[in-house]
Amino acid sequence: MRIDNPTQLKHGMKYWYLSVGNCCHFPVRVLSEHYDSKNGPQSLYGMLIFDDEDSAKKLANQINQKISPIFPKL
Repeated sequence: MRIDNPTQLKHGMKYWYLSVGNCCHFPVRVLSEHYDSKNGPQSLYGMLIFDDEDSAKKLANQINQKISPIFPKL
């Protein structure tokens, strides 16, 4: 499930997020991190965060399928 509000994050829990290489290169990848509340939610601003890997992968696959005709070397 997508995390809509950073206050939903729990310290020490593993979360997944979408990433693109060098800030703008495709394909979209799914990465994971354990949330550290000491760093605060401001470091997560603008990120698509999920509490399960399958949801993150599903969205990443949908995005990659849509952009593959535009960027055929994916």
